[in-house]
Amino acid sequence: EGKKLLDLSRRRIRIWQLAIAASCLVICIGYVLFREQQRKNSSQAFAAAFLANPLDREKELDQHVEHALPILRKAWDDGTNSPFDVERREKKLHAIVGLALYAPEPSQLDWLASEVEMLTDREFRIARRALELLLSGQGKDGAQQFVKTQIDKAEQRWLSDKQTADPLLRWLLMGLGLGETTTLNKICKAKDDPTLDTELLLQLERIPVDANWLGAVLKESSLEPDTRYWLCLTLGRMRGNGISARDALTQIYQNDPNAGTHAAAGWSLQQMGSSITELEELVQDQTEPKTAAAGDDSESSVRDWYVTPPVKGADSESMPGFTFVRIREHPKFVLGAVSGDGEDEDPGDEDRSKWTAEDKAPVSDFWLSDREVTAGQFRAVMSRAYPAGFQQHPLFAGTTSDVADDPADYPAREVNWYEAILFCNALSKAHEIDPYYRFDPEHYVWNEANLTSKGEFPQVDGGAGYRLPGEREWEYACRALSSVDYSFGSEANKLEQFGVNNKLDPLAVGSLLPNRWGCFDLHGNVFEWCFDPSDSQATGRESSRVLRGGAFSDVSPVILRSAYRINFYSPGYRNRSNGFRISRTK
Repeated sequence: EGKKLLDLSRRRIRIWQLAIAASCLVICIGYVLFREQQRKNSSQAFAAAFLANPLDREKELDQHVEHALPILRKAWDDGTNSPFDVERREKKLHAIVGLALYAPEPSQLDWLASEVEMLTDREFRIARRALELLLSGQGKDGAQQFVKTQIDKAEQRWLSDKQTADPLLRWLLMGLGLGETTTLNKICKAKDDPTLDTELLLQLERIPVDANWLGAVLKESSLEPDTRYWLCLTLGRMRGNGISARDALTQIYQNDPNAGTHAAAGWSLQQMGSSITELEELVQDQTEPKTAAAGDDSESSVRDWYVTPPVKGADSESMPGFTFVRIREHPKFVLGAVSGDGEDEDPGDEDRSKWTAEDKAPVSDFWLSDREVTAGQFRAVMSRAYPAGFQQHPLFAGTTSDVADDPADYPAREVNWYEAILFCNALSKAHEIDPYYRFDPEHYVWNEANLTSKGEFPQVDGGAGYRLPGEREWEYACRALSSVDYSFGSEANKLEQFGVNNKLDPLAVGSLLPNRWGCFDLHGNVFEWCFDPSDSQATGRESSRVLRGGAFSDVSPVILRSAYRINFYSPGYRNRSNGFRISRTK
């Protein structure tokens, strides 16, 4: 009887064990199913978040790929091309980012290529990333070739219809991110007639591109100088103020050897809020050009700009120094090669029969200030060098002249040719450089703006000091290899970007875009004195001197052309529209 009870107890224990095991199994299965549902719910939530903002969620996709991928696939399949169904179209684009990582298909790339010109600001960034992922399997060469093909198609459309610039610009920027810069470098490169290229590149600011991304590309990429010049200007025109954008521009402004790129970066930093003083501090040690290493005479081996020390006035007030840019000789470029209409005289005359041998000769290397001499710089130098005489000049603060109160960063005006020469000599002496001219200031009568009866006309001494540019030098620097009416092309409607005209007053120097050689305001703002007499055979104090560039007050854009010249004013002539910039042979 006891044995039976023992067996019964054992059977009951096994039954309980089986029941407990079954319960544990049910609990485990339930837990697994619960966790799986949790993961599924989490992945579904993740997929929804991914479709809302794929760039922020891309790194987490691997944890949710099993359940998220079907949802992304459905968003892709259910998506639309219609610009009117924004939500479905956007989800279709966003889904590609995830599918490109785990389930790429040629149809995704084809759809993306067809949609590039329709993308909004936010979508453009996402499409750029999707394109990078879809092309990653093709290798660098394959990816660049795909983008190059799209760029070529868009370029052909643009060349046949100048109203379709957006697709080309978008593909150029897509290519920039993938290292395909062949076409962009070609478009940006200096050429005889830059009209179409300027028209295209001035539209870059309209393309929805992130300023920080563009700044990072500029900092890391090896681009041609002309391309870097245009992309720096684009950042400034976008008013993009991201950290990466500012860092890139600052680095370029400090270190890039190309004068045009340096000027473009500085201009863009000013658009982002940097002051002239802040920019001065960034380059205060760059007081000499970077010289080439032995045996290396390439343009990239030297720095084509340098800065001078601040200008000290009689009251110890300090004005910004000058930035000088190297204007390099290009032996094949011929001055006066103007294809537009005009009435200007030699040099720059469209009538080739009037050209002299000198007109056809190349201009040798020289240095030119990137901006016009400012009112502040003029006052500081002249009040220190000629304290008594300068008190009778219109720019002296104590006079009743309408330019006496001009801000310090306005161009110096009401300056005649003699006074520009005096300024050059005074600045040379201040910098302890032998003056370029022989000119006795004791024989200059300030209140009459002329020489005394015994005064000797200024002569070239040939020192290393500062000087006025020659007329041919001035035009050569203005053109920057353009052989049409303006440095930026032949369309006068672009003057508002590069030149100041048809206004009541000038603008602060450097307010508008520099040309590709780094010079500001060569079109407009104020007329600029050149050293040359109006007639190469003229001598003596009565010979008129040449003015170039046009002025803020000129209504006609013809007067602002690179080749336009005024040749009938005496060296003592003052006018509120006349100023100057300085040069140097170094």
